[in-house]
Amino acid sequence: AAELDESPKARSTPRTRSGQLSTVRSGPVDQWLAWFVDTIVFDTVMGLVILANCFCIGVEVELCPKKGSVRFIPPTDGGEDSRDCPSDLLVILEHSFTFVFVLEFFLRTRVFGLKYYYSSLQNIADAFLVWVTGVLMTWIISPLNIPIGPMRNLTVLRAFRLIRIARVVRSMPQFKEMWLLIRGLMESGRTLFWTAVVILFVNYIFGIFFVLFVTDREQYDNFEDAILSCSL
Repeated sequence: AAELDESPKARSTPRTRSGQLSTVRSGPVDQWLAWFVDTIVFDTVMGLVILANCFCIGVEVELCPKKGSVRFIPPTDGGEDSRDCPSDLLVILEHSFTFVFVLEFFLRTRVFGLKYYYSSLQNIADAFLVWVTGVLMTWIISPLNIPIGPMRNLTVLRAFRLIRIARVVRSMPQFKEMWLLIRGLMESGRTLFWTAVVILFVNYIFGIFFVLFVTDREQYDNFEDAILSCSL
């Protein structure tokens, strides 16, 4: 009876592999797109792209310190970047990563609709990283040579997209042990937090007693003698 009461529109609307209702039309190309975007292959490819992007962020932080940093090496040609910084290659890769992430955004929007990106806090943060740290920084502010100062550090937030790889790991039996470890850490997050609070409280109490009964005693000439006496 439930199948007879189902509307023609509901019967013609394709669903993805995970069961989410797709917003694409029922054409063969649209059905293939709805299937492909929800496959583990698509998630794996995007996970590899995120890993490559995070690796490039690490290379930029390591080899391209800002002028004025103690790690900055003046270039021989008098440029603005550090001597060992592959700035041209990093710019090309940055544009490539931004294009791929924007393409992924529109593909998921095409299949699931805009509701996909405001259905959860993780997806909202993902859209923020794509449009703010990607499109805004790379395609708008940088070409216009607008000084952004500390805002440039927002690109480092892209590293948080590594959390999305957990979804890929969860779906692959080859990484069963890794997923068990990740899930254990996530489920024990509250316990670890209160453990850190208790350790901080205990250290604070012992710090007070140490200052009152050890370092402030007149028998020690200086702080180094007090520390040496306690260690012995």
